Amino acid sequence: MSEKPRPYKGPRPYEEQDQDNFFGRESDKRILIDKILTHKLTFLFAASGVGKSSLLQAAVMPELKNSPDRAGLDVIYYRDWASTPSTPVDPLVSLKTAVQNYLRENQQISTDYALDDTGTLDQFLQMCTTFTSEPLIIILDQFEEFFNYQRHSKYFTPFVQQLAVAIHDRTTATTFVIAMREDFALELNAFKQHIPLLLIDNFYRLEKLTPDKAKLAIVAPVEKLGFQYEADLLATLLKELSQREQLERYGLEFIERFHGELPLWVEPPHLQIICEQLWDAEWDNPQKLLTFAVYERKGRAKGLLENYFADKIAEFSQQERQLASLAFNYLVNRHGTKMAYPVQDLAQLLRVDEQALLAVLEKLDGARVLHKQSRQDKVWFELYHDVFAKTVFVWNEEFKRKQRRNRAIWTGLAVVVAGVALVAGYDGWQNYAHYHWRLSVKRGVSENVEVYRGQYGSQDWFGLQRYVAESGYTFKQIEPSRLFEVKAITGVESAPVELVRETFPTAG
Repeated sequence: MSEKPRPYKGPRPYEEQDQDNFFGRESDKRILIDKILTHKLTFLFAASGVGKSSLLQAAVMPELKNSPDRAGLDVIYYRDWASTPSTPVDPLVSLKTAVQNYLRENQQISTDYALDDTGTLDQFLQMCTTFTSEPLIIILDQFEEFFNYQRHSKYFTPFVQQLAVAIHDRTTATTFVIAMREDFALELNAFKQHIPLLLIDNFYRLEKLTPDKAKLAIVAPVEKLGFQYEADLLATLLKELSQREQLERYGLEFIERFHGELPLWVEPPHLQIICEQLWDAEWDNPQKLLTFAVYERKGRAKGLLENYFADKIAEFSQQERQLASLAFNYLVNRHGTKMAYPVQDLAQLLRVDEQALLAVLEKLDGARVLHKQSRQDKVWFELYHDVFAKTVFVWNEEFKRKQRRNRAIWTGLAVVVAGVALVAGYDGWQNYAHYHWRLSVKRGVSENVEVYRGQYGSQDWFGLQRYVAESGYTFKQIEPSRLFEVKAITGVESAPVELVRETFPTAG
């Protein structure tokens, strides 16, 4: 059997090598490239999951690098913002290193040639542009992560200041693109005093896919492989994807009030996750057809999306899920943003065995839930996509709730068992250390009084109460009123004295 092709990316962003399978963003690509080539600084804003990274890597960068009209521009793509207190990363040093690595990989400087990176960022870039095209385009992607990781670090202010100077520098042939989630746009106030009118200068807001563009993104990748979607499947899939996004954006009440008047959009990661699963189910279909029957069997859009992560994590053992839950506490923050950590740091924070944690994280990487990267001689992990953040957060909260409930049940059982053991122990002591009088079992035939071990009236869970000896008394001698059946005593030896005192108080 031949190796399975991969026309869809699932939750992973498209990269440069995926450009031939990237569809539906042609107009966005043209507009963004025009802005980049005519401005010193361009902002790309979008909601989480819309596809900024995919657009930049699979559409914009190949066009800038390979277009014959532009003689090939140098484009440096940078997004390694991760840093932790125990593994601090200076973004200025890291960015300069990325630029040097690009120049070496493209043989624009020799592998043993080291650029002077001790100066400021603008000085360093001015030196680099002597080896590159004009302009040298620097894309700073996922820029919201710079604020997440560096906001309170000593590297924050120097980076902001030096980046602002480099952007202002009109003598150096550089162009900057800053791409970030739109809900973090206010964080750019940190640049306000360094770059006036920063937000209104030049920006592009990337929207989700229209139904027509979504259709192209669904159909075109498999058409290259000779496959088609059944008409009913394609129509239903587009309808359910757009309705899902509309419901999340506007709410049911608003939709019912303005039915038919609201725009329809499709969220790219949802499209990719569903199409990837449909492809995995039918890629070897001899009819080369993706069918509505399989879509229906797998729960349609709702089931395919909601079960994607659940199906992956269900393959983990209970111990693995516990480690995954602990890791998710750090890999997803309260803003629903993915965070990256080295496995060593994460193991120390969680106080768990590093190798056991690494095995679980690598399993999540294999399931395309986490993304594994090597940085600074350490292995880092983060969510593959922000689109997972909500799903993972909900699963983790439910998992922890069940853990708390189970602990409460076991704690309650332990308390009950301890209480029963205490009561049973006390009952055993009562029936071992005490005695009582009892009328003979042959009552009516014999009126003898007998001595029994045990405390009268106790439960006697261990069956300790038993006949010990004859008392030497008869019923008539000790109980003139004939009401006596059982009478407690403290011991066999003291029985006669207690008997006399209790029966005839004046006799003592």
